[in-house]
Amino acid sequence: MRFDEYQERRRVLEEQLQADLELIRSAHRTKLQALEQLWLSSAERAAAASTLPLEPQEQTETQTPVETQPTRRTGSAEYDVEDILPLLPDLFDKSDVIRALGWEPHRATLQRALDRLRIGQQIAVEVRGEGRRRTRYRKVGSG
Repeated sequence: MRFDEYQERRRVLEEQLQADLELIRSAHRTKLQALEQLWLSSAERAAAASTLPLEPQEQTETQTPVETQPTRRTGSAEYDVEDILPLLPDLFDKSDVIRALGWEPHRATLQRALDRLRIGQQIAVEVRGEGRRRTRYRKVGSG
């Protein structure tokens, strides 16, 4: 085998590795989204069940029970964080975001949403977190 053949085969293997890793990451993201949807669905059902009357209501033959599914779109936590951005103070951390949302997304989901805003230059890191000190973010174009 010549050196140039070796290099070409190695390059192809590296490209295959990157493609395989992206497939694995994509599958992992899909599994996390499905888990989040399952959790949201069960949380909403539990909340709905706690507000149901104790006496069961009679259903006629024409009535069909309606199962309510969450109306959250894929990546909705990321959109929700973007939607509440104007409500946040100029300097904020994750706890401010959670408080403004009114619910707590999975840690990785929240980080992905903040990273998306940072990459989109809507926010910037003001103070990088270290140890127990939280990362502080700043809205871009503010103060």
